[in-house]
Amino acid sequence: MDKNNMLNDDHWELQKKMAKITTIELVLKYRFPDLRLGFLYSLSYEELDEIIDNISTITLEELQGYTHE
Repeated sequence: MDKNNMLNDDHWELQKKMAKITTIELVLKYRFPDLRLGFLYSLSYEELDEIIDNISTITLEELQGYTHE
């Protein structure tokens, strides 16, 4: 693998976003097994942080506010 690509800021930003999404997916799949979580990939860092901050008490209705539909 090219060392320059490994140190690319975009690479690390993507890794950070994927780590947040994975954390959210693990908890929400446990709390809401039938919920489709594809919408997480279109959210901003701020929206992902909001969900993480409230993940233990967030409701389905609140999650639907993040779907951007």
